[in-house]
Amino acid sequence: MKRTLQVLLLALLAPGLAVLTGCEATEGRSTVADGGSPSDVVAVVAGREITLGEIEELSSGGLIRVRQGRYDLLRGTLERLGIEKLMDAEAAERGISVEELRLTEIDRKIQEPTERELERAYEANRNRAGGKSFPEIRNSILRTIRRDRLMTREIRYVSELKDKYGFSVSLPAPRVELELTEDNPAKGNAAAPITIVEFGDYQCPYCRRAHSTVQRVLNEYGDKIRFVFMDYPLTNHDRATPAAEAAYCAGEQDKYWEYAEHLMVMAGDLNDNDLRGRAEQIGLDVGEFMSCFTSGRYTDLIAAGLKIGLDSGVDRTPTFFINGRILNGAKSYETFKLIIDEELASLGG
Repeated sequence: MKRTLQVLLLALLAPGLAVLTGCEATEGRSTVADGGSPSDVVAVVAGREITLGEIEELSSGGLIRVRQGRYDLLRGTLERLGIEKLMDAEAAERGISVEELRLTEIDRKIQEPTERELERAYEANRNRAGGKSFPEIRNSILRTIRRDRLMTREIRYVSELKDKYGFSVSLPAPRVELELTEDNPAKGNAAAPITIVEFGDYQCPYCRRAHSTVQRVLNEYGDKIRFVFMDYPLTNHDRATPAAEAAYCAGEQDKYWEYAEHLMVMAGDLNDNDLRGRAEQIGLDVGEFMSCFTSGRYTDLIAAGLKIGLDSGVDRTPTFFINGRILNGAKSYETFKLIIDEELASLGG
């Protein structure tokens, strides 16, 4: 049972953790150390005083990550303890053991994968099979699908228990105030109670993976969400910046989001010809697009967004801020929902 809870928490909670869910970036900067005043002198070098505020400013991103890491640890422990108590309460009400409860409500309620489903999964991932045939990895595919279904069922069941018994969390989450401008691409209700800011990179596979989850969030929450995209091109992705510039140029013809969607969904190497071809495919005036693309006029805007990310503790893509709460990596819809619902509840919505 403990192992199950650990896996469940990793999938659903610890939003700051980015285990195999994000493209890593360079070390960043951050804000605010615990204790002391910014004006406190912490060193004297060659007769010059160095204040706490100076080193806090230079360390801002790292300090934010430390603060988030502390919260993730406390929240993960809180959730683990809470889930154990929920399971105990339900098992006691039924007069059965926790293990019997799990077998009844989780293990026996998932549908076993059919042979056809296993074959389809193999075909969809053949390029990652390392040349192995279906019979060679059939059991591995079976275990993976079954594990995913168990995880999904367990998340839903825990949610049912929370609704039944109550699960109110008052542990304050750290927040980061982002300095956004009208130049940052945004869509959705400008007065929405929830603002989601994504720092992303068009070459990052985890950003592509997160894209469908973000679209589901936007579709299901509708006018309650305002979404902002900030470019955060990683140094090891040499075509991320040109792709970002291309999206802004498409925006000059009122097709920023259509072009950005194309970059996330459609495969391509993102070289200049590829970016030009995408402009043609979505019906842009290619001459106008290329004139913008070769001008470099969005270089400063992209660099400014990168600095905001560094100063705010971003060290990988995708990184999301949900009303200022950090969510690192390509997390599940359930993880987004958990945070959004907490925010709405705190706002009385």
